[in-house]
Amino acid sequence: MQTIVSIADLLDLIDIERCWSQPLSLRLGQFNSTHPWVQVVCEEGVDTSVAGSALPWRGRKWALSLHMTDAEIVSTVWMAVQAAVLHEVRELFTFSGAAIYDPHHPLNGQVTLALSERDTREEIP
Repeated sequence: MQTIVSIADLLDLIDIERCWSQPLSLRLGQFNSTHPWVQVVCEEGVDTSVAGSALPWRGRKWALSLHMTDAEIVSTVWMAVQAAVLHEVRELFTFSGAAIYDPHHPLNGQVTLALSERDTREEIP
């Protein structure tokens, strides 16, 4: 069984600093005494041009369990890094000058768009 200390020691063995254009780090916390979490953090931030300057960011908190194996914890961190970087890429990827995959677009706006556009796929004969 893991402890917060054993999880922290395991996270110290993971190097994610060079996984993004700005240094990344891991933050370990607890929802309560038996439910830890890990979060990807970029203190130097990235300029998504919305704010006009680089803003620090944190990914979502990924739940861990004291019953997870080392491999499960490392795999969860791997997924957390992928999700955090993909989130930032979605903000930076543009088409015709618009960040069409920006995860911060309001959900209702996406629904309106989906309902207003017709499907452009052609039927397969």
